[in-house]
Amino acid sequence: MFANCTQIDACRYLLALYVLDTLSWASACVMRLEVLLLAEELGVNSLRISLVITAVEVLAEFAASCSTVPLLRFTSGKEELSCRSLAKFALQAYLFSCSFAVVCYSALGYYVYVENVQTVGTLMALGAGGLYSTPY
Repeated sequence: MFANCTQIDACRYLLALYVLDTLSWASACVMRLEVLLLAEELGVNSLRISLVITAVEVLAEFAASCSTVPLLRFTSGKEELSCRSLAKFALQAYLFSCSFAVVCYSALGYYVYVENVQTVGTLMALGAGGLYSTPY
């Protein structure tokens, strides 16, 4: 009838993964919007930029999905893995990815709008920052 401690911990991990995934997705969407707005200001074709970002994002998600288990095996040094270790590793990866996205977006936003440096290089940096916040 009542949940034991292991089930409660698993539920907490899943909720934390969901929250971090949502934050990461939201920051990537905001960065993608910034890329499209900056591309429009620079006169770059926003449709091409959007297609390139989407295609590279799909490839990055595929690579991240394929590399999760080997990366966990490499970092933990264990051949056998459990669902618990995969969930903890995913939580750490999401935390790192989301934190990086927030820091990267803040720094690039300051650089683009306060320092008023709007070049193709900053456009590419914003695109790469939004891309990185998504895969894990």
